[in-house]
Amino acid sequence: MKKKPQLVIIDTDYDYLKNIEENVIRRFSRMAEVQFITDAGYVDAWFSEQQSIDLLVVDDENYGEQLTGQMIHHIFLMTDQLDSDRTYPEHVDVFLKNTDSQELLDRMENILENSRDTETAATPGEPGEEKISEDERRDTQIIGVYSPIGGCGKSMICQALARKLKMLDQQVLVIGSDQTQSLSAFFREERYASDDLAEKLKHPDEDTYWTILQNIVKEEVSYLLPFEKTPRAMGLKDEQLKVLLDILTDKKDFDYIILDLGTEMTCGRQEIMNRARAMILVTEPNEIASRKMSRLLRNTGALPTCECILLSNEYHSDGMKIPNNTVFGSILTHTNWVDAEEDPVFYNVALRLTDQQ
Repeated sequence: MKKKPQLVIIDTDYDYLKNIEENVIRRFSRMAEVQFITDAGYVDAWFSEQQSIDLLVVDDENYGEQLTGQMIHHIFLMTDQLDSDRTYPEHVDVFLKNTDSQELLDRMENILENSRDTETAATPGEPGEEKISEDERRDTQIIGVYSPIGGCGKSMICQALARKLKMLDQQVLVIGSDQTQSLSAFFREERYASDDLAEKLKHPDEDTYWTILQNIVKEEVSYLLPFEKTPRAMGLKDEQLKVLLDILTDKKDFDYIILDLGTEMTCGRQEIMNRARAMILVTEPNEIASRKMSRLLRNTGALPTCECILLSNEYHSDGMKIPNNTVFGSILTHTNWVDAEEDPVFYNVALRLTDQQ
């Protein structure tokens, strides 16, 4: 699978980005890796490492020395006022910020198409990626990961499954919805969602989707930033999680949303589970875990009507053997979570999910 062109947009003017961000994501997220950077303090940190960017859209304030030495093929410099006495390198195009957004998007698409064509030419015989219109987008599928057993690897499973779906060219977003937000332990940086996001989910308005986008980090796997406090302390309940899912599934920016559902089983959580395309249930080969899972499986009213895929994590085993015919697959004992994420069982689950689309 060939690498997608990299589109990076840097601007600390939230009002300006707000006008173009949704259109950029909806138009280019399938043909390019899109990243928005709006935090001035993050710009220097991000450019402290070598970056390779096909198209950088940047404002005057951030067009500076930090770009020196970076591998940037093309730059769109967005400015409030043109300076006729200032000269720029050949790969820099200058636009006024009040340029018609449709014209700007068309120019961006031209650059990204050229970048993609160059990569395609380097791999003869590989079919190009087709454009997908909004009407042709697949519905966003929700995949829940749940267990009544604490510490059984639910968060690791979310990450591992997301990576495998990404390998199958799926757009994936992972969201941690448990009170400990343990999924964030697998993120590279300790960054938190804004308080604005919590308020927008409690009181949705026309800006809520834009606020959600501001709190999604696009890396190898996209993820929603965790809150610094627990969701309960932020006044967030299952109702707000449903608002979040309603907006994201309506926009269809992702093929899959993977939810780390934790261990709670409330009425609201059951309603969320019933919206899932499939549920990943996690157990362990030990006596206590087996009792908890058996009790859940007997309580058919607690389980959603969707497909349930049972995985066994052998990390906490007391020697018990779970019959192969009761589980989809087992995660073998690994010395660390990095190796565990590469367990073949996750690729098999990803194939099972995509085969049934």
